[in-house]
Amino acid sequence: LHINFVFRSLHHRHIGFKQRASQIILRVPAAHIRRIKETEGIGSISRETQHFSQTTTMHGPKRIYQGKRFSTHFWVLMMLVSGILFIFQVAELVSMYLSKPIVSQVSFLINDEGMDFPSVTLCNFNPIRKSYIKHLNATGDFSNELLEYLLQSLMDTQALYSNADRAELHVGDRALQVYQEQHPNFTIGDFFEEAGFNCTETMKLCSFGGRQFDCCKFMEPRLTNLGKCHTLDMRNAREWMQKQTVAGANAGLQIILDTHMEEQFDETGDDADAIFSNAFENGFRYYVHAPDTIPYLVSEGISVSPGSRVYSAISTHTYVLLPSDNWGNCSNKWPQSYHTDLTYSSVNCESLCKKGVFRTELTSIKRFLSLVIHLLHFVTFILKYILIYRSNFLTVNVFHRDMAHTEYRQVKSTSVTEILSDIGGNMGMFLGMSLITVTEISLFISKIAWIAFSKRRRDYLFNKKKREIVSSKGQVASVDELRLFRVNKFRKVILSVLRKRRNNWKRRFRYTLRWR
Repeated sequence: LHINFVFRSLHHRHIGFKQRASQIILRVPAAHIRRIKETEGIGSISRETQHFSQTTTMHGPKRIYQGKRFSTHFWVLMMLVSGILFIFQVAELVSMYLSKPIVSQVSFLINDEGMDFPSVTLCNFNPIRKSYIKHLNATGDFSNELLEYLLQSLMDTQALYSNADRAELHVGDRALQVYQEQHPNFTIGDFFEEAGFNCTETMKLCSFGGRQFDCCKFMEPRLTNLGKCHTLDMRNAREWMQKQTVAGANAGLQIILDTHMEEQFDETGDDADAIFSNAFENGFRYYVHAPDTIPYLVSEGISVSPGSRVYSAISTHTYVLLPSDNWGNCSNKWPQSYHTDLTYSSVNCESLCKKGVFRTELTSIKRFLSLVIHLLHFVTFILKYILIYRSNFLTVNVFHRDMAHTEYRQVKSTSVTEILSDIGGNMGMFLGMSLITVTEISLFISKIAWIAFSKRRRDYLFNKKKREIVSSKGQVASVDELRLFRVNKFRKVILSVLRKRRNNWKRRFRYTLRWR
């Protein structure tokens, strides 16, 4: 009976709880709902802002939203200062990146397999052989004026324009035209090719690393400002000749040359004056340069007289420059107005630029100048015969001083990765932000924009908030009911215990009276 009574009691209380909950739901005031409806947009934004400030990993918004009056103002000021400093730093970083900064790295590289040997160009200071001139002048129509004019064609254009006598140039040009009318196949290039010395006539002995070889197999004749020269390029030679594996003179190149002083020549006449006698020198001039370059433009050159021995220790420097499309200011292509088969380089470009300038200035000698500039023969070394009794032979030694070279390389001083890393560091320092925080802010802004432009979104948030209010009140009522139920139950238990104790005391008291 007692158990049935308890179950009935709980059942009645459960029914009563449902009735009270329904009564609470029905008692939500309609005026309050209308007030919420009128401010649904502001409430939705406030709700999203509150949610963002409580969940974001960004420093500051939570303190601003939950702070009191003075605290809120203080943290707003701190957020503004931090935001301004962050924007300033980001602007500086972006400006630095857009300026395309570059730096130079210097590396000291050691080549275990040896150093590539450069090209060596050797030029005799006497560009023409006396015997050849006598052969041409056998008929007597090869005049001194023509010879002087041909020798001046080897001069640098700027020096020629500054120092030459234009009247003499006119006379020489006329002499060339007359001679070409009598000899149609005569050209300036062929003249120096035939008048110069051959490789076998000048190269007497060649050795590399102490091993003798026939250097004329690897010699290539070329026309320079000193006339016909010979360039030694050992890239296609045997493997042991392509690289120097040990430092020092004994492991390098040695060439013994013959000057052929008996072929020195000044003029066609016996009493003629010397041509540029102040610039005259006997012997050879050699250039150590990189392959596929014009020797007298990229190298200063070293002069050696007959009866002498000269040593050239090479120290290699490599420059790796950035092109214009990769933040640099260098180019490997000719400008559109230049049409040439030459390999592009700064010295070649400068020479062709001079060509255009002096072609315009020196129209009176246009025929001669066009050929001269095309061959890039611009340095003035004109020879005159001086009879000196000395030895004809000389020795040239070229070698690598060290089995290492210095590389100067242009590189970007910053990159996109470094800029993003710096921006991320500033975000963390000023605002405590990360990429996750940026995502949170983006979502918050998108939600605010959605609320501002979408009525459906506002209605959804309003209904959601209304349901939450009702649910919250229902939960509060349920909690109160449960608390009241527990209190009543506890009270009944206490009263029952007290009642039992009181009955027990009564019984004991009655029993005591009876016993007495």
